[in-house]
Amino acid sequence: MTVFSHGSQALIEKCITGTEGMQPLRLHHLPRLSRDDVIISPRPWSHLLESLVLFRNSSRPRIVQVADGVVFPLNANKAINARYGGLQKFIFSDCFIARQNVADFDFLSSEPRYVLSATEIDIAVQRQSFSVDAAILVAGNDPFFDFPKYEVVSDFIAAAERLRGLGVKRVLLSSPNSQLEKQIRSAIPWVRSVGRIKDYSGDIGRTLLIGSPSTVLLEHQQRGGLSLLLVRYDDPVLRRYMSLDKLLNGLSPPMDGLFSVEALTFTRTASKQFELKDILSTLERRSTKELPLGGMFFKNVYLKQLLREVQLLLGAKA
Repeated sequence: MTVFSHGSQALIEKCITGTEGMQPLRLHHLPRLSRDDVIISPRPWSHLLESLVLFRNSSRPRIVQVADGVVFPLNANKAINARYGGLQKFIFSDCFIARQNVADFDFLSSEPRYVLSATEIDIAVQRQSFSVDAAILVAGNDPFFDFPKYEVVSDFIAAAERLRGLGVKRVLLSSPNSQLEKQIRSAIPWVRSVGRIKDYSGDIGRTLLIGSPSTVLLEHQQRGGLSLLLVRYDDPVLRRYMSLDKLLNGLSPPMDGLFSVEALTFTRTASKQFELKDILSTLERRSTKELPLGGMFFKNVYLKQLLREVQLLLGAKA
């Protein structure tokens, strides 16, 4: 048996330990893959793995998927992810390791029995305070989803103006999306870009983060900070983890320098890593999962994604 990785090994190692013997999957490995081999991948979906199932389903290697973030309907059902009914609606692997409460998949997936969770989070509504000194507008890698771009830009601008009206002294912007950043700063030039959140020099624990769904918002919440989602991104899974920005409605500039609000708070976060040997033992006890593809594979080929996977097979850095 050989265990291969397809994608970022760093993401895999957030959830799985004992991977020292794991090899990056390369082009020359493909003809020799068998049912005794295992491929572990953090890619949300993969043309390569789908093709192995489509053309070699009777002799394919076992597949383990590791989540690269939180799975939620708004992202799972956007056009590029709406393959086979939506991201993780059908678990396209023999085992899926999530980074959120496994109970979420009772709503997200028709096959929650194939999901293991590396994270358990307890949530409660508690009173929180944040400084009026600074707030950061945070845009994830794709803040647009399938919404009209001008509407998303307008939402960020409106949020900035509302914060300024509440007396927030500094309204800042962190966005990897240059298109969004340019349009926001063109409309409200008093908003300054801070680059990446990890480079922010202020007191992040007392800074409000507000914006689109992102790992940055979730991790800020996990560390005890306050993160708010713009109401456009209201989602039945995300609302289990973060409050919406309508929480700011009715607030007035405070006299003591702090806002006090009732917001969702992480009261306990328990993360664990699975031993690779235990994952392999679980796979051995299970029969190989049927992964039907039908004609959907040919209907939804994204050349950019396919090219990236070919680059990985040729040795490109994940």
